[in-house]
Amino acid sequence: MNDQGSESESTPPPNNDISCQRCKLKKIRCNRSKPICGKCESLGVECTYIARRTGPRRNRRLEGMLQEIFQRLDRLEGLIVAGPAQQPLRVGNQLDTPTSLQVNQHAAFNPVLDLVIETSKAAREQLTSGSYQSTHEEIQTLLATLPQTVCDVQEHLSVKRKSWQMTSWNIPIEKAKKWVNYWFDSIGMESRFLHPRRDFITSIPDLLENPHIRIDFATQITYYNLLYSGMVFHEDQDVEQGSYGRQIYRRILSLIPEWEREAGATTMDFLASFFTVSMTLAFSEPDLGYKMLSYSCKTGQGLGLFQIDNPDEPQSNANGLLPEIEDNPKEKDRMRMAFWFLLHYDCIFRLRFKRPALIQQGAWAVKIPSVVDDIVNNIGFDPLHFIVCTKITLVIMKFFELVEHEIPPDIGPRVCSLVEEINSVAVTWRLEKNIMTATDIVGRYLYVDQLFSSYVNIILICSYRPELLHIPELNECLMKAARGSLGLLIQMTKSGFKSSWQTSVRSSWLLVSYLAIYRTILQTPDLAKSVSDLDSMVWLESTLDTWSEQHEEIVALQVAIKGLNRIVHLSVEPMKSSASLSPPAVSPHQRGSLTPSQSLPPIHYLEQLGFRF
Repeated sequence: MNDQGSESESTPPPNNDISCQRCKLKKIRCNRSKPICGKCESLGVECTYIARRTGPRRNRRLEGMLQEIFQRLDRLEGLIVAGPAQQPLRVGNQLDTPTSLQVNQHAAFNPVLDLVIETSKAAREQLTSGSYQSTHEEIQTLLATLPQTVCDVQEHLSVKRKSWQMTSWNIPIEKAKKWVNYWFDSIGMESRFLHPRRDFITSIPDLLENPHIRIDFATQITYYNLLYSGMVFHEDQDVEQGSYGRQIYRRILSLIPEWEREAGATTMDFLASFFTVSMTLAFSEPDLGYKMLSYSCKTGQGLGLFQIDNPDEPQSNANGLLPEIEDNPKEKDRMRMAFWFLLHYDCIFRLRFKRPALIQQGAWAVKIPSVVDDIVNNIGFDPLHFIVCTKITLVIMKFFELVEHEIPPDIGPRVCSLVEEINSVAVTWRLEKNIMTATDIVGRYLYVDQLFSSYVNIILICSYRPELLHIPELNECLMKAARGSLGLLIQMTKSGFKSSWQTSVRSSWLLVSYLAIYRTILQTPDLAKSVSDLDSMVWLESTLDTWSEQHEEIVALQVAIKGLNRIVHLSVEPMKSSASLSPPAVSPHQRGSLTPSQSLPPIHYLEQLGFRF
């Protein structure tokens, strides 16, 4: 019996069935050639074989030490071997934080505080131009104290979040099994990219109960993300949904540091980082979301997602999945879909949070996946969700090409044409009608999110640079989208959406809408529209008061809206007393709830259906 650890100098027998240690650790196909396999030879790295043991005894401690040594060598190799020159991210076994993510590179993003600061700035401008003085003192006091009040509330919530103890986990195992199975049944469709194995993921609730079983951190993070999605989308909304959601998120936060230390370019690492991006946005932590997106990009590049259709590099990535899927068009389309969703997130972070692009132009070669078969057979929400996201991604990329350098003189009409492209998505795919006719809650919420995304991205495009706000046609587009998004939020509360958790989370997405509405109230000479807009914001204040009783994540937003409503009310009141107003039209929140036969107004026709523009 040969117990030696390496046989790299011997000639392998024809029936050799042992993969080299490097290919085995990276879980990639090895041609098992000795003394050096094809993968290692192409990379110019050391190739090592561990002899298969034939006896019953195994020195597991020694094997563990050897595995750790090889992992360290691979990490060191990742720091030494440079990736392709045209690609912005290097592929290595260890996922180092990119240079653009250093702590001092960017200030922390605080959208609620930004809403307060920008609205306060507009209010101060209105004060200096007004002739009245009766309410100046109260407004000045609110303007001086509200930003600090919001910061104090956020700090209190941050301390409270950090104080959550892992011992407080009380999600019953039966509910966990139900929700994770629901994800696979209703959310994780077969057409979705890089689908995790159901049999293993659904067994995790039981495995976590066994103290002798260790589940790697990437798998745990992926599992908790799927658990969260299954919970919030499940038709049977749990009364403890808010508490359970916070417990799941806190568990993910506790796992991320451990995962970072062992993460590699594997499919599960990609899923763990990618799914967590949306989770961080739901809990208003975009800085962490951007960091997780950077890991997704780095891992995706290691998996070969960036060069799927590059004819100059036909499946040459030894770390990737391309060699295994070359003859499987369906799997290739799944990888393409994964990349395009990744690119969509990158564009959203650039547009909404002003973060540098992680996926540089010219660093990828990926076709849009084919969803023709899905559309012909049955236009389900999964392919439609992808189509809408991809269309918006392409529009945002065109917008950045337009404003990246010097703004052209015809910027107004050209941005309006991009807005029209986003409008056409909502109209062409009947998003507003599908919201009311969808037969399942998952599809319904995805249609809502697509329509919200259309509104919000129009606002962000029209207000990306300060000079764009002074172009009348862009300001008109911006206000139509802002009022439309708030109207959609109002209708969500009246149209049978059972989950206040879901609706309250979406309310935090619309901060750019609230800012646009506040600015218009303070700046427009049309007093009737100002009163109607303020009426809608008062509705939002009342609704946030109700939601915050169960969902503490929106307390800071609740405080901000309450203070800003008071500031704006005091600013508008003197104008009301000096003007005669006809009875206002019915505000959006005063209408009755929509019936299944009705539809939410599309972007083009909101004004015709009664929304005040």
